[in-house]
Amino acid sequence: MSLLKYYKKMSEDKKIYDLYSRCGTERKIRELGHKPLGNVYWFRNTNFRYNMTFVEDYRKFKSNAGVKRSQWPKNSKYNQEQHKIYTVRMRQAKIFRQTTVDGEELYFPNPKGIFIEKLLNNNDLEEKDIWILSYIFLLDAYFNVKVNYIINRSLEIIDLLVKQGLTEEKIIESAKEIIENQDKSIEELLKYDFLYYESFFTSYEKNGYNINFISEYIKASEEEKLELYSYIKYNLKNGEKDNKCIIAKKFQKYPNKGNYDKNMLIDDAKTLYLSKNLINIGDVSFNHFIDIILDSYESIENYNRPLVKSIIYSNRDVFQDIYYNVLNINKENNIDEVISENEINSFSEIEGPEPRTDIGENEVGKNKNYKSSSLKKEKAKRKSGYFCELGDRNQCQYFISKTSNKNFLEAHHLVQMEFSNDFENSLDVIANLIALCPNCHRKLHHAKDEDKIGDIEYLFSKRKEQLKEKGINISLAKLKDYYNIED
Repeated sequence: MSLLKYYKKMSEDKKIYDLYSRCGTERKIRELGHKPLGNVYWFRNTNFRYNMTFVEDYRKFKSNAGVKRSQWPKNSKYNQEQHKIYTVRMRQAKIFRQTTVDGEELYFPNPKGIFIEKLLNNNDLEEKDIWILSYIFLLDAYFNVKVNYIINRSLEIIDLLVKQGLTEEKIIESAKEIIENQDKSIEELLKYDFLYYESFFTSYEKNGYNINFISEYIKASEEEKLELYSYIKYNLKNGEKDNKCIIAKKFQKYPNKGNYDKNMLIDDAKTLYLSKNLINIGDVSFNHFIDIILDSYESIENYNRPLVKSIIYSNRDVFQDIYYNVLNINKENNIDEVISENEINSFSEIEGPEPRTDIGENEVGKNKNYKSSSLKKEKAKRKSGYFCELGDRNQCQYFISKTSNKNFLEAHHLVQMEFSNDFENSLDVIANLIALCPNCHRKLHHAKDEDKIGDIEYLFSKRKEQLKEKGINISLAKLKDYYNIED
């Protein structure tokens, strides 16, 4: 079967047509039980199209900062809050935090939001400069409840394409090629491989289907690809008047104006190209981390590197936190510290909810809280009797720590610290700290859903009342989301 015939067969099947052409929604296609695949990065949708959107829409959302949600302006036609669309993405990007006063939600800018204010007031910055700054401050966002979403999603995309027969080198080369030709029209860009890699990045092999377009595309001749290009170009120009066409539908201006566009495609290519260099980066210094990103961007865009770098270093507190989060530095690393008995005995946690301590701290405050966090971890281990809290369910093995002369345990935040911005109160409390043996700890982070779901449910049942007392209100369903568990 020729490439065009394969493509036509896909497009003529309404379920597959919807699966690959629909964008901007996370609702599953009822007949397939699968989310549409028109978006590669799920934070891009009709409201948050590009990385730059978070800068551009900051000012709109900031107009409601400190205003009770019941007082937000409403759309006259639908009587809905005009700014409702921003709440989840702005919080997951850690640009705004949510608090509650008299039972009502209020939003305030985080340090990232305050930084965006500086960007908006800096007339020396061009669009390409702002783009790379936007990319960096989105790196530790947890879109779709996935920690460090952009990097981890990029890894998933590359893995999915490699499984279909591409090499990493070919994927990244194709991304660079389309970026270098971004000034061309979408009709002209239909000739570039990346558009097809991005549109069909994953196969679909369920419900009697075996769709693997990329494999067909790889083995097709240049003549077949040109034939496909001509067919899609015709349907894009004519609004699918004669034929169903997945790509034409996805990029069509009419009747679905705004569904997907060229700039979203280029943003996907840039994001994937830059993120490839951050996958499994290992331990590098902050300076090296920034240089890796800026070097990579310089290979695809002309921008004012000295100005961008000076802005990063003059706002180092914001960017260093991103660096820590992306590289998981001092985040539940559970170093077996030597803490004196006097320190442990004299430490007592305050009763009731504790305010978050991760907002706008100076270095002295951060060091103080790091020490407090270490003491809380040690208290949690002592509270467990220096035995794994999953010992009733799992066959735990222990070894004696050389520094403490007790069973070596690791303290794990049941509600992970990476999702702190979803909560008004601190997650770094003893009620949320679980003492685990190394094997059980890694099981919670890395095991298959079916192997860890029972442990999550067990720990939640033990701690849910204690969590409520500390003002950490979370359902079991939400906790499963944080562990990316699908029922």
